[in-house]
Amino acid sequence: MFRVRMLAKFQEFWYESKEDFFKSFLDIWGFLHVKIFFISILFFNLINWLFARFIHKEIGFERIALHYSVDFGIDLYDSVENIYIVPALGTIIVFLNFLLLVLIYKYIKTDMKFISYILLTSSLVSNIVLLGAISSIYLINFR
Repeated sequence: MFRVRMLAKFQEFWYESKEDFFKSFLDIWGFLHVKIFFISILFFNLINWLFARFIHKEIGFERIALHYSVDFGIDLYDSVENIYIVPALGTIIVFLNFLLLVLIYKYIKTDMKFISYILLTSSLVSNIVLLGAISSIYLINFR
């Protein structure tokens, strides 16, 4: 009997939390700057995925150079499929920052504009930096 009551309480908590989470998500999505940032972030993330796919398709080898150091030269050869780690990392960063933004909005509800600018700008900058990283992998292997 105790387990049944605990399970019912957990299900009730889960259902209420899920509804609150989606309500918070929709509230945040209502801000214009969030939409603009999110479209920009998705644009750069899509470019990362497409560039990784281009490199994977155009390379004629099973192994490629994934890292170049000025002091030591090429110091990391690995499978060509590992090129997808770069855009996947960008996607994970975007997802975690947006999840953190929703949770902060849901539980703290402070100055959301400032916090959203910080989190979304960090997602945008990280995707731009990752685009530079994947561009350097292209230059290492094709130039």
